[in-house]
Amino acid sequence: VGDGAPLERALTYGAVSVLAWRVSDTLSLAAVLIANSRLDDDPLILPVAGFDWQPSERWRFELTGDIAGPTLRGRYRLGDEWWASLAGRWESDVYRIESDATGLGTVRDEQLTALAGEIG
Repeated sequence: VGDGAPLERALTYGAVSVLAWRVSDTLSLAAVLIANSRLDDDPLILPVAGFDWQPSERWRFELTGDIAGPTLRGRYRLGDEWWASLAGRWESDVYRIESDATGLGTVRDEQLTALAGEIG
């Protein structure tokens, strides 16, 4: 953190609370509350209705939330120990910057991220 920003103005904090309910062997529902402090802005409070649904032995779909934000994921079982996965996530980050031209300020970065891979 440069000379212009005290450490307490450069840190953010977050918490996640999850309440889950197992509806059946193949479906769980969840209420997720994500709370993050933000630099130079009001806190972000994000409620997410989550689920974990496995309609067959090969397919599984999840909507979850963590400190980074909500994630939607689909998985397909390739074998006994391998899954193919495709996921999307919304993230919002804020960075404190200092420059000679503008002084001390913040930059906001919001993105949708797509992920693909195998899990073994």
